[in-house]
Amino acid sequence: MEFILFINLLVGNIFLSTGLSKCFSLTAFEEAIPQFTNFRNPKIIRMISRAFVVTEILCGGLLVCSFLYKVAAILVIVMLIIFSMLILHHLNKKTNLTCHCGGALGNEEINIGIPVRNLVLIIALLFTITAPEIPIILQLLVEIEYLKTWLITDLLVLCLLATYYFSLKLNALTKV
Repeated sequence: MEFILFINLLVGNIFLSTGLSKCFSLTAFEEAIPQFTNFRNPKIIRMISRAFVVTEILCGGLLVCSFLYKVAAILVIVMLIIFSMLILHHLNKKTNLTCHCGGALGNEEINIGIPVRNLVLIIALLFTITAPEIPIILQLLVEIEYLKTWLITDLLVLCLLATYYFSLKLNALTKV
């Protein structure tokens, strides 16, 4: 159960952070969509950008709370596949773009590491989908031991994500 909880919290916090960071820089995300796709209509771009941001935040929250997390995991897998296919397409064309991932994942130039990272997340989410159900956070509140496990696991996940984010920033600073 703890491993599934760890995966849910990791991916959930990643998607919460990416969705929230895109909320604060929605125009930059909207400007990136035509770079990655063939969409040029501003209304369609606005609709797509908002749909992705809402889906990222919603799925991230559901994963963190372990509520309907299997449905959220399927939606996250679909988004990771879409993003990975777009990045692989542009890597094949040797296009020089930034990923516009945001949040804990940063905003680095596209590289083969991004689809590989997404593949690892997809495999982890597939594991959570096939594993037995875990209690939702509201059920954990009743049992103090489970709540302690959830809190410690979430703190560990947040520390890992902060370390990953700052290592990306440090690498970007040392490249210059």
